[in-house]
Amino acid sequence: MSTILSDKVSIPIACDRCDCETEYSIQTLKTLPSISCGHCGHTRKFSQAEFEVLKQFLIQAGFHFSN
Repeated sequence: MSTILSDKVSIPIACDRCDCETEYSIQTLKTLPSISCGHCGHTRKFSQAEFEVLKQFLIQAGFHFSN
């Protein structure tokens, strides 16, 4: 059995600078945005490679993406 994830599901992303987490929707992450830490304000680009790793991790955990 698997669970289909909506694009609206939030995923926590840890900041490279302060290690605090800020949540972003899968829909937002698919656009490969610049992400900003909600705690320290550090901004960086979210890469295609990061998205692919996240996607593979979720698939291995039994989740699937909605179209």
